[in-house]
Amino acid sequence: MRSAVIVREVRTEPGDYSIVDEDAHRLRLHVGPPVRVRCRSHRKPLLRMPGMIDVLPAGGREAWYEADASRTLEVVLPADSTIAARYHTRDPQLEHLLRALSVDGTDPLVTDAIARAVLARLRTPAPVPVPRAMLSARELERVVAFIEQHLAESLTLERIAEVIGAGASHAHELLRASLGMPLHRYVIGRRLDVAARLLRDTSVPIAEVALVVGFAHQSHLSRWMRRLDGRSPGQIRRERTA
Repeated sequence: MRSAVIVREVRTEPGDYSIVDEDAHRLRLHVGPPVRVRCRSHRKPLLRMPGMIDVLPAGGREAWYEADASRTLEVVLPADSTIAARYHTRDPQLEHLLRALSVDGTDPLVTDAIARAVLARLRTPAPVPVPRAMLSARELERVVAFIEQHLAESLTLERIAEVIGAGASHAHELLRASLGMPLHRYVIGRRLDVAARLLRDTSVPIAEVALVVGFAHQSHLSRWMRRLDGRSPGQIRRERTA
């Protein structure tokens, strides 16, 4: 390929975003918890799920609003061939290739081979989704809103199942399929996102932040934050004064 492939993790806070890239193709693989999104082009609210991929060809443009903090694996490829735009698509093979770039991207020969495989995949028709038992968009919105409103409380599967009028065992399967991850991981992810925002934007003591977002104590928050984010609450707090 004529120019370097760029692979990076992008973390964003709630807000408006836009992309205009005349020189390269840009692919975004969503790797964080679900994010509420509203695209400016059609104004329709969407829920961006883990594993969803957006493909913006060179010369394209897009603008959108994110209601939640987001974590994305972004891959920028040289515009050596023509590809079509894809939004909020799922493609396990393409996802595997993008993740491989993030792991093996230090070897130029390996990077070049994977990047060519990505472009070859994008020149094939988008895969047809396999039907699965999932929540409707409205049901999922209700569940997400309920979790946001009660994040500081002791959330149980039974309480959340009541929101959609389902039994706990059935709700467990529906929620896992719809959220793209186990329910407890989604709730912990949201608690960590809110905690990180409070640590950066306020002077609330770390122990109090832990309680406000639903963790049992400061050590509970620290353990999960180090495990899933790779940083401690103290490190994030220091970003506020950096």
